[in-house]
Parts: sequence; C-alpha cells; structure tokens
Amino acid sequence: MHLHGHDFLILGSRYGDFNSNLITQSPLVNTPRRDIAMLSASCYLAIVFRTDSPGVCFLKYSFV
Repeated sequence: MHLHGHDFLILGSRYGDFNSNLITQSPLVNTPRRDIAMLSASCYLAIVFRTDSPGVCFLKYSFV
C-alpha cells in the first residue's frame, strides 16, 4: 500500500478479523512515519494520517 502526498503512522497490523480494542491501546509516541506498508493476505492494517493537504488523496495498493 502506498499513500501519495502524506506520511502515515501504523497503529496496528494483524492477521484475522479487525479488533478495535487492540488499536486504541497503541501508543502514538515515537511511532515511525511511513508512506508505504506491506500487507499479507487475510490481515488488516490500521493507519492514521493528517489531512492537511488540499485536494485528492491517492491510495495505491498493488498485488505482487
């Protein structure tokens, strides 16, 4: 996954069904900023990013 024009923080990534209780406990202190992340099959990725850039935000996901 690649997010154009923004950096994002990864809050959580796990196999299986999404569980918001695991995400809300994740600290935002010293979390590395990224603009690309790898995902495996049957997993989820929770991200947060600042929406301070005007215009369209392009999220790209490529199957390899």
